[in-house]
Amino acid sequence: MTAPRTLAAATAVLVGLPLGQALLERSVSLPVGPARMAVIAGCALALVPLSWAGLERLVGGPLGAGARASAAVLVPLLAVALLLVVARFGDGPFGPVPGGPFAAVASPPPADWSLAASLRYAELEVDPDRPRTLETLVLVHRGALYVAANMPEDKRWPAVVRDHGEARIRLGGEAVYATRADFVQSRAETEELLDAMAGKYGFDVSLGGDIWFFRLSPRS
Repeated sequence: MTAPRTLAAATAVLVGLPLGQALLERSVSLPVGPARMAVIAGCALALVPLSWAGLERLVGGPLGAGARASAAVLVPLLAVALLLVVARFGDGPFGPVPGGPFAAVASPPPADWSLAASLRYAELEVDPDRPRTLETLVLVHRGALYVAANMPEDKRWPAVVRDHGEARIRLGGEAVYATRADFVQSRAETEELLDAMAGKYGFDVSLGGDIWFFRLSPRS
């Protein structure tokens, strides 16, 4: 493939992947967190030919095989590392990438949580000592608001929320709500919530492993 075609293909990937992901999220009911990670990886790889073109323009000639191979390895790694660092300074998470704390102060809670019923994800701020934000599954069941943590043994935040008993949540808009987070310990309630989640998302959100639910309520 000639250089102009390679650059055109790379540009198409950078534009097309996020658009494709947005269309996918609108067309299916299940959360597509892995697809979001694939978008990030694809965009990082698309930067490789763009970096080659920039370096060749800088040095005034074609790059050698060693330089191209080095760029092919280093550019995606640097792009992802930069994303992880920059996201921690952002106002909330960047898709599946954890972000910095919410900038907004807590708003009065809504009269009910129905505004969250149609959301695939909620943004959650955890750990008041070292606040950070992340995306998580959300459910409104019997008028109560729940968030879920699948495979909690592989994550740090579920234990932090369980131990602190609080979290801040953003539900698709700019408003942030301070909530008390009660860990659901009843196995019967957990099974009921799993069934409700499966009905909403169309698959077993536990992914065959353990799952924790937290019931969120306004914090006084």
